[in-house]
Amino acid sequence: MNGPMRSALALTGLILLALTLTAAPLAAQMLPPASSAAPDGALTLMTENFEGTFPSSGWTVSDVSNDNYTHYWGRDDFRPHSGSWSAWPASGGTHAVDPASNPYPDNMNTQMRYGSFDLSNAAEAQITFWLWLDTEVDYGDSIFFGASADGAIFDQIGIWEGELNWTEVTVDLTDYLGDGSVWLRWDFLSDFSVGIMNGGAFVDDITLTKLPLDPPAVTISRSGSNITLDWPAVTNATAYEVWRGGNAPYFAPGSDCAASSTTCTVVNAPLHAYTHTGGSGSTTTNTTYVVLAVKGNARSAQSDRVGEFDFSLVRGG
Repeated sequence: MNGPMRSALALTGLILLALTLTAAPLAAQMLPPASSAAPDGALTLMTENFEGTFPSSGWTVSDVSNDNYTHYWGRDDFRPHSGSWSAWPASGGTHAVDPASNPYPDNMNTQMRYGSFDLSNAAEAQITFWLWLDTEVDYGDSIFFGASADGAIFDQIGIWEGELNWTEVTVDLTDYLGDGSVWLRWDFLSDFSVGIMNGGAFVDDITLTKLPLDPPAVTISRSGSNITLDWPAVTNATAYEVWRGGNAPYFAPGSDCAASSTTCTVVNAPLHAYTHTGGSGSTTTNTTYVVLAVKGNARSAQSDRVGEFDFSLVRGG
């Protein structure tokens, strides 16, 4: 090649940017617009600003190139977004280099991975990070971001190349809601020549959040031989699973309500009550109930257990 082809990216007003994508086909050529603010009530699962030891718990770094050099993502103080440190793809490993005085190395394929984390009870989830970028265009020098439900096969969410000043990227993790083990991965790749001085990809200020489904607050009442459960509607829930345990007050709910029709009933929102006809009046079968809120594949923690119990009183002699 005669030299690197460079292009400054034209930034739009979107908070989520796909920058300049590689020629590899993608399901979407631009990440959809979304607010970077986590919803009210969201839990922070992870933050990483690279100001302390890295890789810390949950993080792994690896070099999967075949160039006989070892370059790892590591913390570096050359170009932070905030504080004094950010991550750069060749700051660690046996052949680490300093971006302050070097281009990013050739023939790189280095990965930074986080996981696993639990979205089994999440109604919403997102990852935000800040990205600074300066790479060749159209020659394979790029940063990949993906997510995985098994830690082995990663779905491509974005591949970016070109130039970008510090910009916040927000990714909606809706496709992974209900999964108990999710992973995230950043890869940096370069071709055989012309790494850019002081360039590459810098990543900083990563935040992972989820909004859990609240467990229903169940109350129980009786009318004749019928038992009625009632609970306030759970925000974001699209349905509820009502599980029943006969003479088993500490039973564990199953994983498939539809396949357990004798012990589980689905109540579709906006309804938030359930009547067990004939659930009372037997001294030989006493029933305990738990309710879970559901959205797609996500299920809340179970409600408190409630039950109605009938006993025979025997007069003493």
